[in-house]
This record gives sequence, C-alpha cells and structure tokens, in this order.
Amino acid sequence: MITDEDQYVLNKHGIKSSLITPDVPFWLTKWASLTLRFCEYEILNIIEPLKSMNFNYTDHQCMLEAKNIMSNRISNIAITIDKVKHCLKSMGTNEAPLRTLTFRETFQKFIEGPSSFRHSLLMMLEKLEESKVKKECIRLFWNVSDISINDTMDDDQCKAKYMRVLEILKELSMAIRKIKSRVIFTEALADILYLYSHTFTYFTATEAYKKFTGEEV
Repeated sequence: MITDEDQYVLNKHGIKSSLITPDVPFWLTKWASLTLRFCEYEILNIIEPLKSMNFNYTDHQCMLEAKNIMSNRISNIAITIDKVKHCLKSMGTNEAPLRTLTFRETFQKFIEGPSSFRHSLLMMLEKLEESKVKKECIRLFWNVSDISINDTMDDDQCKAKYMRVLEILKELSMAIRKIKSRVIFTEALADILYLYSHTFTYFTATEAYKKFTGEEV
C-alpha cells in the first residue's frame, strides 16, 4: 500500500510521474520510498563520520559532501527503477521478485528433508561431548520435532505451532551456550538459534521470472 507519506517522500526527491508511470507496480514504488527514507536517515547521521575521516573538514564541507551523496543516491534509485521497469516488461510480469512464505511453508522448510535446519541441528547436537546439558539439549530438540502441523487446518494454526517451535529454540539456545565444546562452536550455534527464535517472516523467490543459466566463468 502506498501511503501519503510514501508519496510525499517520492515527490520531495523528484521521483515523480515521469518515472513512476502507471505501469510501475506498487511494490517498486514502495521500495523507492523506503530506500529514500533510509537515505534521509543516512544523511542526517553522516556528518560526524565524515569529520572523523578527515579532521580538516568544516561543517559546511560536510554538508556539501552529504548533499552530493544524497544526489548520487537519488540518481541510482531512478536508474534502478528504470532498469526494473525494463526487466518486468521484457518478462511480461509485474509480480514482486520475492513473496512471503506462509507459516506452513516455513515450518515445512525447517522440519522436512535431509537439507532442513532440523536435520543439520541434530547432527551438530550429536557431536557434542556427553554431559547433562547435552542430554537437556537433545530433549529440547525432540520437543521441537514432536510438534507437527499435519493436523492443522489453516495458517493461523500453523502459526501457533511455529511460535511454540521458536520458544523451544530460544530455550535450546540458552542451554547450548552453557556448553564448552572442542568440536562445535557452541557460542556461534547458540547465536544462530537465538536469531531463528526471533525471526517470524521468511521469503522465497516468485516463479514468475524466467530463469537462465549463464556461461561458465
């Protein structure tokens, strides 16, 4: 959804109807607005880093440099929009390159198959040296594995079960962090699990884009 704030930011930086033509999909317009807002944030916070890079810079020189950086960013955004428009036209689609995975899809990718995160996690846990904490980690792992979505009817039910998985991963992260191992980097593994336990949205590539294989380099 394109808000009034989105439109204001685009107009403010000259990204107007000559570039945002009727054939531009809303997601590309939204991307341009969000990117411009980040650029504004960058410019507001760039003065001190510029001074630290060159102690001879005055405030006025830093402001000029910041304006030049912003102008360059805007030019690159405009060029990118134009290139994306050309790409979409040549492929005959307006779909976004990514779509959000449903909770069912996310759950399945986590739990199913030999390349799943669940399978890799079990392999790492089994390599840990024997200890009470390892047994606790294995117990928590099987608590995750016991959660199934086979009996769920809709994505809201899948979400509830996935949230339970994330809670157990958080517990598992805290348990693994207590282990000092010579074969597994347990602190890194605990960090990864902690990140997983706080990640709620995943994406996948849409199928609307033509795939091709380039020549071997």
